[in-house]
Formats: sequence, C-alpha cells, structure tokens
Amino acid sequence: TPSVSTGSATANARTNIRNDSSTSRSVTVITNIVDATNNVVATGTATQTIGPNSAFGFNYNTTTVTNPNLWSPDTPYLYTVYTQVKDGANFVDEHKVRLGIRSILFNATDGKFYLNGQWIKLRGLDRHESYPYIGRAAPNRLQAKDADMLKYELGVNMMRMSHYPQDPEFLERADEIGLLVLEEIPGWQHIGNLSWQDISVENV
Repeated sequence: TPSVSTGSATANARTNIRNDSSTSRSVTVITNIVDATNNVVATGTATQTIGPNSAFGFNYNTTTVTNPNLWSPDTPYLYTVYTQVKDGANFVDEHKVRLGIRSILFNATDGKFYLNGQWIKLRGLDRHESYPYIGRAAPNRLQAKDADMLKYELGVNMMRMSHYPQDPEFLERADEIGLLVLEEIPGWQHIGNLSWQDISVENV
C-alpha cells in the first residue's frame, strides 16, 4: 500500500508465476481486495504471455480503496486479498492473504514512530520462538497464544522477531489482535562478501 490516507489507499500487487509446461501460456492474474463484510473494494489485473519453462513477475496497481479502515493496535482491521490465476480462459490457481492498510514512518527529525500519521509510543520485547522442552516444535495454538500473552498480559504493542522469520501463525495472530512486528532476516552480527549481501537483500 504505497499511498495511504483516511480518504483513500492504493495497493500494489506483485505476483510471481511460473510456467512449467513446454508451450507458451497466456496468463492473467486478477487481484480482489475484499472487506470484512465480503464486499470487493478494489481490483487489479494484468496479462502476460509466459514462455515455456519460464517465470514472470507481475507488478500492477489495484483500483483505489475509498475511505479505508486503517489498521492500528486499537483497531486491527484486516482485508482479505484474493489473487486468482487464469491460464487462457481457465482458472488454475488462487492464493489468499490478509492485509492491514496502514502507513508507517520513523521520523528522522523527532525520532518518533508514526502510524497512520499519529505518533505512537512503542513498548516491546524480543521474541525467540523456542519453548521449554519442545524447542521450535510448537503447535499453532501455542504460537497464537504467545501473541495473546504478549499483548494482553504483558501490555506490549511491538515485537522484535529475533533473528529469523518466525512462524506464520504468530504473525497472523499479531495482525488479528493489533500487535506490531519487526521481522528480521536470518542472521545476526555478521556481514559477509558481496554474494552473501545479495542473498541478504533477497531475504529482505
């Protein structure tokens, strides 16, 4: 969502499609943003011929979301984004993700963090996703419960994920309950050669 205000928001859709067949395919990607009452509030589409055993990265804007419900820790409103793939006239795939529409800014002048144009004081902790006795083999319910404990029992509004991408179930629950997350790439206190740096940028 490169442009967000109380009156409108624009969304940019990026979808990578691979054609594993031995012939070229005319591929259409359709994105619909749906609100909590199941109304389509924005759409976007693009078409491209993809050669055999090749991939293409679609990059297109959706129509404007008018008067969006902005996500915040107090009102964690989530939209659902459906992306459908057509091979010619046939629908062949669909992917669903949730989306919180929000703007963020770390102000270089006053050093404060702004969410949707409003200053918010960040109170947070570090998190590793390992548990006593079971390590990182925690079921989904524990991942979600951890997010609930951090927000509702410890009173934080921000979590730093140390030092690797963490379980999607925790991240999904954080979105649902209004918990900000600083997600990190794999690695800690090391900068390698140019090849290492290229991989690091890809991880970002």
